[in-house]
Amino acid sequence: MGSLYRIIGWVVPLLCVAGAGVVIYNRQNELLATDSKQKAAEQQFQLVVTEKAQVMAEPQDLRFAAAPAQPLEEARFIDELRKRATLNRVTIVSWTSSSATFGAREQSALTSSQFSEEEAKAISGVTRITCDLKLKGDYLALRAFIHGISGEDRLLTLNKVTWTRSQEGSDLSLSLSRYTIAEAPSIPALQTDKASSNTTGKTGNP
Repeated sequence: MGSLYRIIGWVVPLLCVAGAGVVIYNRQNELLATDSKQKAAEQQFQLVVTEKAQVMAEPQDLRFAAAPAQPLEEARFIDELRKRATLNRVTIVSWTSSSATFGAREQSALTSSQFSEEEAKAISGVTRITCDLKLKGDYLALRAFIHGISGEDRLLTLNKVTWTRSQEGSDLSLSLSRYTIAEAPSIPALQTDKASSNTTGKTGNP
């Protein structure tokens, strides 16, 4: 019996030491994995900080996603939307288009109450072309139309969205804008006069 107690007295401590070793080993691996994740996160964060610094260092006129102006840009925009609607079997019930150039002498939008001087310089010379659309069609067809727009390589802003569904189909109203830029105007970017905005407008039905 004494031998059994002696064996137990040796075995139990060894088992405790072995168990503690396994626990410590697992904890160490967890700490190493956590440390590795933390280092990866720090590297990713530093990459984002570096990219942000590079963007902020660029001239203001390079930080606005506007494409070079093309002849008949407004008409081309409307035509592209018509083609996309036809492709997705969506009916354009009506449309209204307009364009406005920021920083134009007649444009009163660039005032100190709305934009800082730096912001005004950044968008001076940028033309916003806006098309207000009323669409009708199958729900899935309208979704496909919107999905196609989201894949454009041009900056498009979408607002004033109204979507209604009925037994006859779905109706979608929205306002789409895209932007172009030409040579910067020679006049100051900020205007203090109260002249009306430099806006051209067109309306029509398909």
